[in-house]
Amino acid sequence: MSKQRKPAAGEPAFGELVSFRVHMLAKLVDQHAEASHRAESGLGLLECRIVGVVGAHGPISFKALCERAELEKSNASRLVARIIERGWIERQDDPADQRSFYLLPTTAGRRLRQAIHRNAQARNARWLSVLNPKQLDTLSTCLTLLQAQARAMLDGSAVTPAGRAAIRREEEPPRLSWIDRQLAEQLHALLGTALDKAQPMVRSQPGDKT
Repeated sequence: MSKQRKPAAGEPAFGELVSFRVHMLAKLVDQHAEASHRAESGLGLLECRIVGVVGAHGPISFKALCERAELEKSNASRLVARIIERGWIERQDDPADQRSFYLLPTTAGRRLRQAIHRNAQARNARWLSVLNPKQLDTLSTCLTLLQAQARAMLDGSAVTPAGRAAIRREEEPPRLSWIDRQLAEQLHALLGTALDKAQPMVRSQPGDKT
């Protein structure tokens, strides 16, 4: 039986990796949202997501729905059919393309979306209540950066131009940037002027031999 490798000194354990912690946090949030949606409307998390997207953007094509809700077409088709049966959204064929159709909310679907949105806002406020305004701003900024980087990695462009530049900076010896060089030149000029002014004073100090 092979022994489990222990993390080297200074190496974070797997459970301490930020990516793993974010993954586990997302699962907890989804589990709570799923239970909350089931109790409030009888719908699952993905079904509520569809109702929300169609309610906000309908009429919307099925393809656009899948993209906005980030759902696989086969799974989305089954969920959409179930929601149509319950009368919350309806299907409208595209007269220009018989293979396409649009989805739009019914009156009951609009009311349901509003209720889902209110409940989601309440859960979100309760979840974030442990953070102060400064922490919330920092979290929002970090999430934006991490989402952009994750999408770049997923698209196969993990090493972006900015990333390549950062790698080059790490590999090359440190060099002053243009602003740093300009500042250094200004400081050098000021220092030279100060030394020039100080020299006559040094030569004229009392006690010096002429």
